[in-house]
Amino acid sequence: MRPEDAEEMLRDRLARRCALLVIDVQCAFTDDDGSFARFGNDTAPMRGALPRIARLLRKARRARIPLVHVRSEGPAWLSWPAHVAPPRMLAGARRTLAGPPMLEPGTREVEFAHGAEPEPGEIVITKHVFDAFLGTPLDWILHRAGVDAQGSR
Repeated sequence: MRPEDAEEMLRDRLARRCALLVIDVQCAFTDDDGSFARFGNDTAPMRGALPRIARLLRKARRARIPLVHVRSEGPAWLSWPAHVAPPRMLAGARRTLAGPPMLEPGTREVEFAHGAEPEPGEIVITKHVFDAFLGTPLDWILHRAGVDAQGSR
């Protein structure tokens, strides 16, 4: 997608009631020593996206678009069945169980990455599975905000 196309798409979305969801932009997935890197994945692309995410957040805040920050937390997701998580990720996660905790509450792993931190008053949802809607109030929050779910498809 060309940048000018993305800008036009953003203007079109802003004309409707929408929200910006920032999902899993956490140190576990951006840091060289985070879980994602320990599983053998390259974190450089995620770090490379951080300036764009920060710019998008600034624009959304200026436009007063509802923001919802979603973070993964807790090791319980390691017990997910293979059909709900990428097998390579689960295999890597299970191999690292003997190492440092993964997405452990209260650790740097679950902190939002630099540039993607929520500001005071913005909604933060904690999820314990891959799906940001499963077991969270996300659907209710979006409904209450009057988000045009049909327009986002």
